[in-house]
Amino acid sequence: MNYNSFSESTPKNSLKMYGLKPIKLVSFALLSLVLFSCSDRAPFGDTNYSFRAMDAPDESNIWIAAQHGFWAHSSNSGETWDTGHIAGFDGEIRDIEAWDENTAIAMGIESPGILWKTTNGGKSWVEVYQLDHPSTFFDNMDFNSSGSGIVIGDPIDGKWTILGTHDYGENWTRWSPQTSYSAHPNEVAFAASGSGLICEDSRITFFTGGGANGMRSTDSRLNRTFQTDTSNTFGIYSATLNHKGDILFVGGDYRFPDATHGNGGVLRLVDGQYNFVEFTDPPRGYRSCIIQLSDQSFVCCGPNGVDYSANGLMWTSLTKEGFHVLASPPNKRELWAAGSNGRVVNLTELLP
Repeated sequence: MNYNSFSESTPKNSLKMYGLKPIKLVSFALLSLVLFSCSDRAPFGDTNYSFRAMDAPDESNIWIAAQHGFWAHSSNSGETWDTGHIAGFDGEIRDIEAWDENTAIAMGIESPGILWKTTNGGKSWVEVYQLDHPSTFFDNMDFNSSGSGIVIGDPIDGKWTILGTHDYGENWTRWSPQTSYSAHPNEVAFAASGSGLICEDSRITFFTGGGANGMRSTDSRLNRTFQTDTSNTFGIYSATLNHKGDILFVGGDYRFPDATHGNGGVLRLVDGQYNFVEFTDPPRGYRSCIIQLSDQSFVCCGPNGVDYSANGLMWTSLTKEGFHVLASPPNKRELWAAGSNGRVVNLTELLP
């Protein structure tokens, strides 16, 4: 669901339309310690971009993407960036999944929904799937460790849109409506940060809102609806796993950025069953993204700030600067944040 419309437009001469342009950045450590203007925190010199797609597959590589088919990639931890636009595509990218400095898949969200793949660091992008239906809206994409992936889109004719791949996104197949999950009236997923879906080796789980607030999974223990008849913009926006198999999720309603009621919780795995546990000290408002760091602590973000938790239940503020999406490499305690006004910032120095 496109719960937040954007009016940003990119000046035609702001970036090379089809090429690469390395850009030298100032130290991100300094950026995280000193409050700069929005333009100073926008490494690409354009504050019109609103970033909701970001991935850090390892400690050196960072991939991000935004509207107008814009993408950026750094292979040296943000010191320099290559940037470009996907040729012939002017839509918005709300999720990007990457494996290394060469390979990534970008998700264009609506009418048609298109998946693009690069294997040469962004020099060229190949369309690997397109769903051209007037109700198409892709929300989230995720891959497991063996290269199987899932894309979740809003329901079409009462059935969730689900795409699957088993070869790192080279080929995709849409689940037939007969085998897909049925949706409640007005139930949607949210394309807030590309993180409302968990694809594991043995199951997939995705998270919903709007007409019903809950989750759907190939694991029957996880299928549940917390609330029905909720606001079209209220629900679960993002989720992650911890090392014990518990699921932590965040959300709320983006129209009320400071509201903490119903903005997340934990599904704790006990004796083979999942039990819902509320946050004891919740994040300070609506949250669009939650991630786990390499030391098994957690960070989440929203428009009014970024919060940290050592145990997933008690949250404290890191900064009041708001962001849409977070990323952290799997084997290094590092924190990247991106959001509106073209901002991409390393917040590692703020971690406890």
